[in-house]
Amino acid sequence: MLKNKNLIFATMLAILFSGCAGNSVATTSQSSTNSMVQFSELEQRINELEKEKVVNNFEIERLKRELEKEVEAEQWFNKGYNATTPEKEIEFYSGAISINPNLAEAFYNRGLTYQNLQKYDLAISDYNKAISINPNLAEAYINRGNTYNKLQQYDLAISDYNKAISINPNYAETFYNRGNAYYNLQKYDLAISDYNKAISINPNYADAFYNRGNAYDDLQKYDLAISDYNKAISINPNYANAFYNRGLTYQNLQKYDLAISDYGRAISINPNDAKAFYNRGNAYDDLQKYDLAISDYNKAISINPNYAKAFNNRGVAYYSLGNYTKAKADALKASELGESKVMNFMKQKGMW
Repeated sequence: MLKNKNLIFATMLAILFSGCAGNSVATTSQSSTNSMVQFSELEQRINELEKEKVVNNFEIERLKRELEKEVEAEQWFNKGYNATTPEKEIEFYSGAISINPNLAEAFYNRGLTYQNLQKYDLAISDYNKAISINPNLAEAYINRGNTYNKLQQYDLAISDYNKAISINPNYAETFYNRGNAYYNLQKYDLAISDYNKAISINPNYADAFYNRGNAYDDLQKYDLAISDYNKAISINPNYANAFYNRGLTYQNLQKYDLAISDYGRAISINPNDAKAFYNRGNAYDDLQKYDLAISDYNKAISINPNYAKAFNNRGVAYYSLGNYTKAKADALKASELGESKVMNFMKQKGMW
């Protein structure tokens, strides 16, 4: 049985601009504030020139045109942030970039959109550009790291998380995501260390408890794994994956009733989780409750008609009940889908 090890990466949100012009919104990052400082500096320089006894009209007009372009770029930027489709986001951020090619936040936000569209090469290109303009934009390093993680380029991801941490050591998400990269490299102790750090920054970080539980489980430290799943569930009572993985851990400990209870909770939260039905079926099978096991395998197959292991294990349950006709039918289907264990077993018994 395999864990549901779909690690959840924390994505930093799009950067917002604050009120300089147009339909601006509240700032949530230092990098955006820095852009506003640039605007203020332009305005201050214009005011200084206008107060000088020797008026430099040419310089004033140049700075005014530059300020107008900055403001126009911000307006396009905010349209991108408020857009309702990825296509419009890209269109407006691209418009902002065409007006102000040094707007790091526009490259960053467009990179996020490309990342969400799984256009990872384009996302990385935009994060690269944002970083070249603003080398202290921690969010760009974090999300470029997330993109490298998606591409399974874990060492590059870790390098980016290291850089983000050096810029801002107070982002729990950065430690959490670096922990996920270490986890994917099977460096579980390093992963646990990073999850610890994320939790110390944010004690209510349910995903960090959940993934630390996964790491403990892989190290066969089952009591610690269960404790972390418990904590994740206490923070988020609707955390289906935490119930599911705790169920698997209980099943590994042969605590089948507890496992069945957790699979039931996971199913109540997510009724379309074929794996939860499948593994609850396995637990019933371990208890020799074959009819209940078959019912759950039926449900798993109805959700995923190509679930080879479910056909295989349902065949085993039918065999255990002496229903060899149905056992052979499931063995054949499982074999067609690439799972031949029950067929090989029945061949050994001279039933094929």
